[in-house]
Amino acid sequence: MKFNLQINKNKEGLRFNYILKATLFVLLFLYIVIESTGQGDFHIYSSAAAKVFGAESIYAMSFGDGFHYLYSLIFAICLYPFTFLPFYVSKFLWLTLNAVLLYKSLKIIFSFFDDKPRVSKWFYVLVVLFSIRFIHENFHTAQITIVILYLCLASIDLIFNRNKMLLGAFLLAVGINIKLLPIVLLPYLFYRGKFKALFATLGFCAVLWLLPILFLGYEKNFALMNDWWALMNPNSAKNVLDVEETSFHSLTTLFATLFIQDPGDIHALEFRRNILHLSFEQLFWVLNITRILLVSSTLYFLSTLPFRNVMSKKHQLYELSYILALVPLIFPHQQHYAFIFFLPAIAVILYYTFSNYNNFNKLQKCFLVALLGIIFLSFNLKVLLGEFNPFYEHYKILTYGGLLVIIMLFYKPIKTSFT
Repeated sequence: MKFNLQINKNKEGLRFNYILKATLFVLLFLYIVIESTGQGDFHIYSSAAAKVFGAESIYAMSFGDGFHYLYSLIFAICLYPFTFLPFYVSKFLWLTLNAVLLYKSLKIIFSFFDDKPRVSKWFYVLVVLFSIRFIHENFHTAQITIVILYLCLASIDLIFNRNKMLLGAFLLAVGINIKLLPIVLLPYLFYRGKFKALFATLGFCAVLWLLPILFLGYEKNFALMNDWWALMNPNSAKNVLDVEETSFHSLTTLFATLFIQDPGDIHALEFRRNILHLSFEQLFWVLNITRILLVSSTLYFLSTLPFRNVMSKKHQLYELSYILALVPLIFPHQQHYAFIFFLPAIAVILYYTFSNYNNFNKLQKCFLVALLGIIFLSFNLKVLLGEFNPFYEHYKILTYGGLLVIIMLFYKPIKTSFT
């Protein structure tokens, strides 16, 4: 009798899981159908792709309300065939790809935990809830950041854990070619002694940057590359002040608002936010010294001498969580959706909380819950209380939340629990 009851419970559990997955799939499908209306940033990609073979530079022209195409030539060329489809169809396919790659990204992140039974299902739910704003913004703006995050995670997983070095190197090169952000993983490969993967990635990068010559010709390819660099140069004045759009969030934007009295932000509210008034040159040095300090601090997370393999898969996630979290902070021109790169870091701090919560005293529990609550609110206030969003953008609340996550990652017990 007990055996039959157990079988019935298992059947009911399987039926419930099937219904839950089917419901989530239908809701996701409807969400993508709705978000496929409108233009979003995919309109910029598609418009640039439609004109990539024209006489005018796609980096010199602007699209929509004065926005520039900031991505690679090969990406525009690959999108070119899809410009012959109705825009709604191509955008629907793009968002579907994003949904698949987000699922795969989460799957890769969770695969790094070698003792997953220690945490409840609420851990997985909270990882998504903490990131819900960034997930929604990526779909709502039809951005490419989820694709880039997946290429980062998949490349490292393939190189280190699946013995597929060439495929991993190729995926990393594709990410670097499209948006440069995954370039932070090249020093990581060097430090970990993955020299074959490093040189393979560099080789694939060279091929991808030269490949457009076959379609555009030698002179046009390099003329377009020069136009692209003019937009991307991190030392240009607009990428140091970085306040062209009120939704920018990174150290460049935060420091400009804190240390320049009038950085030229036409969207700023009439409330003071600067604590100092530095010159442009002083801001330049403060910003770059801070970047160097943050990047140098990666050594704290690596925990081993150079050219040695990772201590464990779980510790590798701890390393990657810091490296990837730096991306939206140290690069200029970063929007709120770029903070999806904090997804591994969110998983790390929540995993530590769930795994060790019962061992904390009441004061530690209260402090940790309060800290996580502040991070959650700073990340998701726009979703919860969107009417006050101009104030959140004015004071760069999101960036402070990101810095708080970075500080938590430095907490020694978190590091120890991932060793």
